[in-house]
Amino acid sequence: DRRILYKALASDDAAARYWAVTGIGQLSPRSDADKLRTAADDEDVSVSVTAAKGLGWAGYTKEAARVLEKNLMDFDRPEIELHFALDALDRIGDDAKPAIGTVKNLNKARPKTKYINRIAKRLIDKFK
Repeated sequence: DRRILYKALASDDAAARYWAVTGIGQLSPRSDADKLRTAADDEDVSVSVTAAKGLGWAGYTKEAARVLEKNLMDFDRPEIELHFALDALDRIGDDAKPAIGTVKNLNKARPKTKYINRIAKRLIDKFK
């Protein structure tokens, strides 16, 4: 029952919101795209990025790429958060291209983060 997921989206607990967005993204991304759009603005990166993934699965890849790029603009985020957003952006396809400038800037700002650099380089090379 999706009502349980909708209730969890309103939770104060980021983990509950993450699992709700995961469920919505898997079960009904197209019919619940508005809920995913709202969750894409969540302050918690795991919720926001997972909502963007759901939007991508629903075919809204340009929107998903914009959300993911926004999450990548804070270069001081913990590495795992940046990795999560970069990995999702890498799966978007051609609609990720407008975010490449941000990816390049991130790569320069975090030169010693091996996993971020690896995904960033793959994305940059994809759109040369």
